[in-house]
Amino acid sequence: MSEELFILGAGFNLDANKYLDPKNQYLLPSANEYYNPPLQWETEPLSCSYPKVNDLVHACFGLRVDPKTSAEKLFTQAYKKADWIPIERLVDIIQAADHYIASKIINYPSTPYLKFFQYFNGSHFLSYNYDCFAELHLQKLHRWHPLYGFGMQVQYSHSQSVIDQDVSLQNVGSSIVLHLHGSFYLYPIETDISPADINGTRWLTPRPSPRFIFDPDTLCDAFSGFTRPELDHGYSPPVARLIPPIADKSSSLVAKYYNLLIERAVNLINEASCLISIGYSFAENDSESYDILLKRLFEKGKKLLIVNPSSDQIVYKIKSRYRSYSPSVYSLPLTFSQWAEKGFPRGTL
Repeated sequence: MSEELFILGAGFNLDANKYLDPKNQYLLPSANEYYNPPLQWETEPLSCSYPKVNDLVHACFGLRVDPKTSAEKLFTQAYKKADWIPIERLVDIIQAADHYIASKIINYPSTPYLKFFQYFNGSHFLSYNYDCFAELHLQKLHRWHPLYGFGMQVQYSHSQSVIDQDVSLQNVGSSIVLHLHGSFYLYPIETDISPADINGTRWLTPRPSPRFIFDPDTLCDAFSGFTRPELDHGYSPPVARLIPPIADKSSSLVAKYYNLLIERAVNLINEASCLISIGYSFAENDSESYDILLKRLFEKGKKLLIVNPSSDQIVYKIKSRYRSYSPSVYSLPLTFSQWAEKGFPRGTL
């Protein structure tokens, strides 16, 4: 039996925003600057931070929209029109937070996040976030390495200065972070290029299973000597590496890549003692993603703890949805920092 298994949602990162140094405040350009020619609307430059879903309305679509409009609805409309600019904006927002917050906070001597990753030594993580917040903390603690840290074997590149260390580094990756909606820093390649045939033609041929490439992208300095891969036929930019925050994700959940992630996540649930969710709302739009995981958890008679300011409502929703399993679901209506201040209580788990 393994340690606790965690689900990390957007609410997990929010308390990290207060650690941004005002002297190094980074402002993203206004959304208007992404369009050429510019549209007839503008939004103010944004301060760097990890966003809540509702923050993405003005952050990615500007002041032209009603702030009460669902972010998923707006992303869905853009996705159907093949308007990638809002998703490019989302990538810039979160990667800026990874650079200006996550890569700095890992060097602080004492934070709730450092205490968390130290306290739950040996645990694994299922993340619905696209960022590398968890990986940077775990790498700092010598518990994560890209070779196996994403839950499957991954190819990576590194600078000459770390080649001699790399064999030993491979042995310190004891924690896994599975990004169930994709990561900005990992992409699959599902084809190979065949040898030249008799006419000198080379063909793209499907692979029986994907190979995975680690790309630290804008975070090379934070990822301790790992470098960007050489670009080849299968390269995907960060905007294409995620399951976008659209209302119906079913078309994105059929890729071989996603099937491998879910299979690995189910195995981690089988091995875990319990599941603890931090800052994740279990929204109906995500149900095709988490349904198989919760069913397996409850089939095994394992407990679920919800750490979220709205946990009472979430617990009620889950108990109603899975009532045939008589699920054991418990509520802790706390933010992540409040939970850390109390010493990570787990009630009856």
